[in-house]
Amino acid sequence: MKKHLNKVTKSYHQDISLAKANQFEGIILPVSSGCEPYCIHDVEDEEYMCEMAFESGWDAFVLIDFINNEEKVIDLCEYEAA
Repeated sequence: MKKHLNKVTKSYHQDISLAKANQFEGIILPVSSGCEPYCIHDVEDEEYMCEMAFESGWDAFVLIDFINNEEKVIDLCEYEAA
């Protein structure tokens, strides 16, 4: 998973910087490239993030939480099973 994090964060470096500069709480990035990321106002609303990812056709996404300084991969298949 760490490999996915590094690859995705490098691909979306400018989007991440812009989201931080505009004081969003976080950003979600698709694991598969070619899709637009989504800036997040509330990093605690995981249901909203998963809904946005699902509607965009993503199987998994990277959540970068600027508030808690965390990065993690969320797999929608595992999330729905839980």
